[in-house]
Amino acid sequence: MRKYSDAVMHHFFAAEHVGRLPEIRGMVRVVLGVDERVELSCQIDEHGVIQCAKFKAYGNPFTIAASAFACEALTGQTVQAIKDWDFQAFQEALDMPEDGVPSAILIEEVLKEVLKRYEQNV
Repeated sequence: MRKYSDAVMHHFFAAEHVGRLPEIRGMVRVVLGVDERVELSCQIDEHGVIQCAKFKAYGNPFTIAASAFACEALTGQTVQAIKDWDFQAFQEALDMPEDGVPSAILIEEVLKEVLKRYEQNV
């Protein structure tokens, strides 16, 4: 049986920020993945501050936990501040073993796409 870290278990079983934001000005929504899927919605204000982030995910506990953790960490951050985030930050914060890395990489890809779409609309 696979042993998950306390951080993964917490974000999996007590996931906050689950859902989808309504289509309003400043909202960016991205859906990526095949076997593991993540939908991330971010409300970004006129100053580039992420006011709210929500997710919907289909996948293993690593994917769900990383999505929940990302939303928690994103809220209140500026778009500029998250540009250098990478999968290793998620892997370390959630104490993920090597088999959790694909989920952390998926979250990194979703964040990069959010930034790309935000910058296209600014």
